[in-house]
Amino acid sequence: FPSHDKEFETQTGWSVVREKSTRTSTTHPILIGNIDGFIPSVNAVLEVKNVNPFNAWMWGEDESDEIPEYYLYQCAHYAHVYNVQNVYLAAFFGGSRFKVYLYERNMGLEKILVEKAEAFWNNHVVPKVPPKPEDYEDCGKVYARSIAQSEYVADQDIQESINELISVQASIKDMSEKENSLKTKICSAMESNEILLSMNGDKLATWKTQTAK
Repeated sequence: FPSHDKEFETQTGWSVVREKSTRTSTTHPILIGNIDGFIPSVNAVLEVKNVNPFNAWMWGEDESDEIPEYYLYQCAHYAHVYNVQNVYLAAFFGGSRFKVYLYERNMGLEKILVEKAEAFWNNHVVPKVPPKPEDYEDCGKVYARSIAQSEYVADQDIQESINELISVQASIKDMSEKENSLKTKICSAMESNEILLSMNGDKLATWKTQTAK
């Protein structure tokens, strides 16, 4: 983001140096970082973000520390790897509005992240053991191939989960059919009318024809 760097330099008066190499933590070598830029005059890291306007609600006021949680962890990680007290974020909203945010080093958060990273490294990366899936999508990634003719005997907990799943799926099917029936009834009553009003004159629903180009 060269132009974004320039905008940050213009607004702050600080020069930004582009980092071309990856840096490794001096205390925990498994942790590495590759930042967008470094600010020598204040010994701080710069990260540049292009923000989708639909996600603008996740960001606070200009010059605040209110940033999305996933960027908070990234900033804490870089503060550790580069051993700096501050990480600045230059955020561009929809390519037009520009705001600057500041993350100040939090040793408590940093300690938690380092511990989790080391645990993941030692428990999964080194022994090459994948972590347990966190959702159904993960299952397809972790257990990508089935073993032909292999079997697993369910215990009481899994048997109960199967029974509950069957019940939930049946409920979803029933509700889906009910939803379709109600929509059909309402649309049939509205016919080609675009707006459905309540008996009190309040708007209840709309039925609009959309044309794609």
